[in-house]
Amino acid sequence: MMPRTSSRLSAEDLYKKRQLIKKSDILNIINDLDNQKYRAFVAMLFITGARISEITRPGKIKKYQLENVQDSKGKKWFVVRQVRVLKSGIKPKYTDRVAKYEYDHPFIIEILNHAHSIINDDKPLFTFNRQFGYRILQPYLITPHDIRATRARDYDLTYKFSVPKIQRTIGWADPTMVTRYINMNVESIIG
Repeated sequence: MMPRTSSRLSAEDLYKKRQLIKKSDILNIINDLDNQKYRAFVAMLFITGARISEITRPGKIKKYQLENVQDSKGKKWFVVRQVRVLKSGIKPKYTDRVAKYEYDHPFIIEILNHAHSIINDDKPLFTFNRQFGYRILQPYLITPHDIRATRARDYDLTYKFSVPKIQRTIGWADPTMVTRYINMNVESIIG
């Protein structure tokens, strides 16, 4: 998926046209970006399902929060520990964001390559603001919310997470948000 810059939309217009996109399209965007930090940013949005402000605001994700965990069945999981859930109207809380991906998966490789370039474990992985994050995605006519919605659908289709588990993992206060995305009529986001 190459940038479609000929028809640039405002951030507000992009937000109004929410969409689910394929994982392969997200990977194509990552591969198209020249900057390692930007590639890692897009990968982190998908892997965590986090709101853009949960990655780019105070309490940002730091290198020490990235872990490789092995469960009792021997499966390896990539975990981003204690991501701050920022939602207006609710008390801030922290949740682990789990990705069922091996460390050699392209999304994880992008995140780890960027993390390895940061010397201090306590330094945020991404130091730009949310408006700049939107600008990274704008040429592709998607928003961070599109990636978040795609991740929610991916948790349902790929991992068979229940609605309450998706709700807790992504940090939605209302389960109707989860059901809205997992019931969208989409050919396939697996691609």
